[in-house]
Order: sequence, then C-alpha cells, then structure tokens
Amino acid sequence: LLGFKLRFYASPARDASDTLPDNLIYLAALLIKVGFISLRDLYPHLYPHDDKMAEVQEKLMREKAEREKLSRPGGGARNALAMAGALADDTLPGMGRPRDFTSNRGAAVKPDGAAEKSGATPAKVDEEKKDELPEPTDQKISLLKSLLCIGAIPESLYMLGKFPWLPDVLPDLPEYVHRIAHHMLSKVYEPARPLRDRSSVQVAKKQVADQAGQPKGILRLADPPSRKTLRWAQLDRGDMGDGVAYRFYWDDWTDNVPICQTVNDVFQLCGTFLNYSGVKIGQDPTLLTKLTRIGKKSLSDDPSKENHARWIDLSKRLLVPALSLTKNNPGVVNEMFDLLKCFSIATRYSIYAEWYSGQISRLPDIKAAFDQARAETKDVLKRISKDNTKSMARALAKVAYASPGIVFSVAINQMEAYDNLIEVVV
Repeated sequence: LLGFKLRFYASPARDASDTLPDNLIYLAALLIKVGFISLRDLYPHLYPHDDKMAEVQEKLMREKAEREKLSRPGGGARNALAMAGALADDTLPGMGRPRDFTSNRGAAVKPDGAAEKSGATPAKVDEEKKDELPEPTDQKISLLKSLLCIGAIPESLYMLGKFPWLPDVLPDLPEYVHRIAHHMLSKVYEPARPLRDRSSVQVAKKQVADQAGQPKGILRLADPPSRKTLRWAQLDRGDMGDGVAYRFYWDDWTDNVPICQTVNDVFQLCGTFLNYSGVKIGQDPTLLTKLTRIGKKSLSDDPSKENHARWIDLSKRLLVPALSLTKNNPGVVNEMFDLLKCFSIATRYSIYAEWYSGQISRLPDIKAAFDQARAETKDVLKRISKDNTKSMARALAKVAYASPGIVFSVAINQMEAYDNLIEVVV
C-alpha cells in the first residue's frame, strides 16, 4: 500500500496540486525502524529510479556550485553594464536609433511567424503549460533523512553506500549524521566535559518581576517562564527567541545506536561512520570540540608513543582540516590548539603542511573553503587603508580563524605586488 501511494505521487496520473505528504515518508521510516516493513520491499517504489540518480547528481552539483559562487564576495552582484548588450555606434551612417528600432521590430515579428508556421497559438501554449506537472519530490532523499532522524542506521548506510555523493551535494545531510555521532560519543565525552560537576551553570537566571508593593531598594525576582516544547518529525531545534523548543517525536530513536565505550571506539567511529561526513564535521563546532577534548584527555591519561601517533594521524587527516569549514569560531580554534600543543613543533608544522599543501588540501570541501578564504581575504585587502585599519583588521581576523595559512599566503603575495599595503597590513 505504501509503495502504491509513493508511485502515485510520482506518476502522470496525479494532479498538479498533488504533492508528496511528509507524513507518508515519516510513516514509512517509522515502520522500517520497528521492523514492520523492510527497505528492500519499499525501495523499488521510490522515486527516482537508480538509473536516474546520475541526473539528480548533476542537478545538485550545479546547485552547489551556484551556492558557492553566491557566497563569495561579489558573487551575487549583478553588473548592469555587463548585462547590457553591445551599444550601437551612432557615428556611422545608418547605425543609429532607426536601425535599432527596425531590427527590434523584425526580431519581434519572427517568433509570431514561427508560431504560425508550427500551427501553435498562444492559447494552446498556455494550455500545454497548465497541463505540465511539477517535478515530483525526491523520495529517496526524503526517506534517507527520515531514517537518519529515527536512528535506522543499517537502512541509512545502505542508501548512503549506493549514493556516497549525497553528503557532498546536500548541505543539510551531514547534520543528520552528526546528530547520531553526538549520541555515540556521549559516554566517552562525559569525563572530558568541562564544569561537569557544576550543575548550577545550567540553571536559568531569575528575572526581575513586577515590583508593585515591594519596599524601596528590594527587587522581586521570579523564575523565567517555562519553555514550551513541541514535537515534530525533524531534527531538534532549540529556542529561537519565541520561547518554543522543537524535539523529535520518537524518544526511542537511540535504542539501536551503538555508543563508544573507550577511546579505541572513538577511532573506530572516525574511521567508519564519520567518513560519510569527513571534514564536514567542521560545520558542527560542538562535535569538533567534543572530539578535540576527548583527544586532550586521552593524551593526558596515556602519553605513550602509540597513543600520540594515532592522535597525530587523526588530527592530520580529519580534525585540523575540519577547521576550514568552521565560521568565525575562535572557541573551536583555541580548543584545537590546546590539542596541538600536546605535540612537538615539528609535528605541528607537518600537520599544517598536510593541511595547506598535502593530499587533504585537494579534497573538494577543503578546496572550496580555501577558495572562499582567498576571495574574502582579497576583498578585505582591497578595501583596507590607513583610515579603516581597525575595522578591516577585525574582518581579516575573522577570515583567518578558519584558514590562517591561506590568509597569510594571500596577504604576503598582495604586499609583494603592492608596496603601499605593507605599512597598512603590518
């Protein structure tokens, strides 16, 4: 029955107003989670078919490239002069306005003639457009997100294994993977969590209440209003200022999620499940901070060469490069440097070299982050002067949080090319 419903919302028999209900996907994920149905039985009914996924990949890659272009300084600006066509030379005889009017008038007549030749009329064209159905919703991506939400890891890994490029083209998909990783690390992270013995830091601060009838010099304090919690079938969302927090409706989504018991399990997690996210863990500063604090505690408890070697390798291929995907977050940078201080200076610079010029630097995510950092650095250096040194220095520091090596490299090259930048930048 679910398969037939899913097929209908991707078939030509539907109306233009028939869109895939989100509840249908949520129900399918829940039934797969509890074992009532299997993904193997439902998968052939999902849209699009596997032979069409290459087209979906190309479409999503184009959208990703467009997002990266728009995020760069000046990437979204539309230059009116560049958009305008070539101007006619008014100095030449017969090249003035009358010629432009004639050519435009002729260009306007051609489509009508083409329409008459093909036998089509404007009314027929409008009817054909009305009869066109919108593109069906991608059911495989929607179901994958719901499966990750509800903790159906085997079925999610099956779909990610068939299409490993999905985390690269869907900007919100790594967030679903990180949510599961947070739960996997919860037990190992607890001893490394700062201020874990001070529960008072989580107590809400009292607010000033109504002072009617209070003696002079004494404030009446009251507890803040309780936060309202709503249930939904998506990832948890904290209070965004409206006093409402959203939580996932299924509290038992973690019943089959394995939990790391030791640091060895953390390395196994980073080498298996977190590979689907890779350096994208930098998009989740909390997750990156947890891994960094676990590393610091592990090195302090076990200073052996073997333990140092495996944390150096993990820092070189995952933790330090992930900083390039953070956004103006000095807290994560300080936590990472506290971990790097456990290594020798030569080891630290070998990690930096791998980050900026090694094999890691050729990863698509790192390369895109470096291109973004270069563009932002050049944009700041173009606007810097003796009058705005402080504001531009702050802007340059924000860019340098994530990729300091790129910022220094671009700044030195610019100073070598333009002597007047030396005094201002230094």
